[in-house]
Order: sequence, then C-alpha cells, then structure tokens
Amino acid sequence: MLAFRPSRLELLDNLSRWQALRALAYLRALSAGAADAELVRDLSQLPGQDTATDPDLPVLLGRLERHASVVPVDVLDAVVRDCDMLLRGSRHAGFSIGTELTEDSRPTGPEEAIARAAALATYWYECPELRGGLTLVWSANQFVRRWLWWSRKYPEGGFPPGAPGIATSPAPPVPAPATLPTWAAALLERLEQ
Repeated sequence: MLAFRPSRLELLDNLSRWQALRALAYLRALSAGAADAELVRDLSQLPGQDTATDPDLPVLLGRLERHASVVPVDVLDAVVRDCDMLLRGSRHAGFSIGTELTEDSRPTGPEEAIARAAALATYWYECPELRGGLTLVWSANQFVRRWLWWSRKYPEGGFPPGAPGIATSPAPPVPAPATLPTWAAALLERLEQ
C-alpha cells in the first residue's frame, strides 16, 4: 500500500464531507423549490485554502448538515442506496469515481483533469477508509445532475408516462454502515426512523 500523509487523508475526508453535505443541501432546495438567504450563502461558500485546519470549516459543515438533515427521506434514501454497487467492490469503481468527481470539480484543462482523476482513483484503491465518503459525494452529485436534467427536460413538472423517474428500480440495498464514513451516521439514522 502506498504511504499517504495523514494530513492529506484528513483533507480529502473533510472535502468529501463538505461536498456530500453541500449536494444534499442543494437537493433540499431543489425539492422545496426555494432556498432562503442562509442556504444560498452556505451553498456558495467554499472552504479556505487550508481546508483541513480551517477554523470556519466545522461551522460551515454544521450548517450544511442542518440543511441536509431535512432533505426528503426518499431522496436521501436513493442517494445512499446508489452507493451500494460501487462499495461492494466493482473493479472499475475507482476510475468512475475519479473521472466523474474530476468532471464535477471543473478542472482548468486536460492536464489538470488527468492528474486529478488519477489522484482520486489512487486514493480510492489505496485508502479504503475514504471510499464511503467519495462514493457519497459521487452519488449526491449524480442525483443533482439527474434532477437538473429532468427539470430542464420537463419544466412543466412531473414525468411523462413511462419515464424512468429519478431512483433506480428495484432499489439496491442500503450499504452497511461500516462502509460509510462516521460523519454519515446521522444520515443513516434518519433513514432508519
């Protein structure tokens, strides 16, 4: 196994938590059809350059967690269940995660995109403790993309007969809690209520 500095692992875990909660908070706004001024501010706030030690990060994460905690349960359920396939050991999971999360991060050019995707895929394969967080980010971002696509395609609302809907059918199982990061425990508890 490659040696990774603990500070880099902490940074990636913090960024995963921030981005997953941010995407879920955004889904809350989409489901409500509106966002108050605090949510708009929190969605646009980016962690500082020294993210892992940024003193404002825990405060931002706390607010995002509050927003994410009221996303509709069926949406949260679909996001969490979509993680199952990749966490069960798909051979290509790391490459999918690396490529799609890199695309979401809007790299400035092909060199940056390749380097970022390779780094994320390496972390996926070499650091199992980060997989759950990276997968939650991937799933939540993917759900946001699908929601926005359907909203543009069907601006009148609802879906035409035979439309696939947002969630897969039948739904995959909820991943085992041990495969997800500790900061996702509150999300899983909400699904069990």
